[in-house]
Amino acid sequence: AVVSTQSTGIMIMWNCFILPKRPLADHQVPVLVREFVAHQGNEIIQRGLIKNLILHLTNLHSFGLLKADDLESVVLSLYAMEPDVKESPIEKKLEEEREEALLDNPPSSDQKIEEISSDL
Repeated sequence: AVVSTQSTGIMIMWNCFILPKRPLADHQVPVLVREFVAHQGNEIIQRGLIKNLILHLTNLHSFGLLKADDLESVVLSLYAMEPDVKESPIEKKLEEEREEALLDNPPSSDQKIEEISSDL
């Protein structure tokens, strides 16, 4: 089976989080999932891994390790974090490149006038 790099990314994050905790029983999984989202939620959002996490949580649900109510509350808490996420590193880099391009080639006064008149 072909596994995407995003799926691999979420599983690496999950395994790095879960291995030191060494869960002993299935009933610990919902608590660990909540902790995982609380600690890694912003990174999951920034890296665009929300859908991959939901797929993983759905698999946990399919195997009886996560109840539907728990799955729903975790996903809702993850989406509630979205406004807290700052600009992604890619967006930040693009903005820096735009600023550098403007410094290297500032728009002429004719271009500025065209931009202002097009806004009207």
